[in-house]
Amino acid sequence: MVRPLRLHLTTIFSGRYVMPVLAMIGVLGGIAYVVRGSTPPPVAQPVAPPTVAPYRSYIAGSGMLEASTRNVAISTPVGGVVTKVFVKVGDRVRKGEALFRIDGRDLEAQLTVRAAAAAAAHAQILEAQALSRSSTRPTQAGRGFGTRESDEPRGSRQPPIHRAA
Repeated sequence: MVRPLRLHLTTIFSGRYVMPVLAMIGVLGGIAYVVRGSTPPPVAQPVAPPTVAPYRSYIAGSGMLEASTRNVAISTPVGGVVTKVFVKVGDRVRKGEALFRIDGRDLEAQLTVRAAAAAAAHAQILEAQALSRSSTRPTQAGRGFGTRESDEPRGSRQPPIHRAA
């Protein structure tokens, strides 16, 4: 007599066959993974053919070129894209000689924005000075009208700003 499929599956997954079936699936999956992973990767083809020496006998080698005295770090105070290089490989350079030019369009844009902000602040200062001259409000103890001493509260003066030369 043929058992229905549901009864057959219930018998398989009832408990005594579950672990052996899962173990067999795991073993077969592991074998497939090892077989598939053991094939060697394809060899990459060179982009360009190797150079051929024009001499009958020569010595070739690979390595790293280092300075004879000391290594010099090259850096810039600002980051950016190099637009022009003024030296070539092997050129001798002197201290202070320009090596490359960095694109300065973003710095020029910042300068324009800050110059406009400075002009607006200067206009506000002039407007405030004009308003303070035209005011006729009395001050403490009859010191006068609209003088600099009477307009500023005590302790409000800012120390001078020193800039690097």
